[in-house]
Amino acid sequence: MRKADGRYYIIVEGWNEVALLTLLNIIHVQNRKVPQTLRLEEVAKIAMLVDYYQCHQAVEVCQEIWITHLRNGFIMAKTHGREFLLQLLVASVFNMHDMFLKSTAVAINKGTHQVPLTY
Repeated sequence: MRKADGRYYIIVEGWNEVALLTLLNIIHVQNRKVPQTLRLEEVAKIAMLVDYYQCHQAVEVCQEIWITHLRNGFIMAKTHGREFLLQLLVASVFNMHDMFLKSTAVAINKGTHQVPLTY
């Protein structure tokens, strides 16, 4: 909505502030403000925003850099728990087909917990 000062304002709530700022810096080509390396949890928070706002193309270059640094950790993730789910989210949102297939195969073959289906 345009305000009296001529600017447009968008109110967002519930997102991680650092992840949102990182995404906005990418979209507004503030490359020097975008971190080159991130932990898995930080990449996952950005992935949630990318998926919600459907801005996959805007982050392609950065995601490749981040994923390169994370790939070794992906192989080490356990089949259950928070880290595994974050890995699955990142692989899904950033179209990492090979990692997504490997992760889901591990979950199916070695998983011992039932996943509730909700519609």
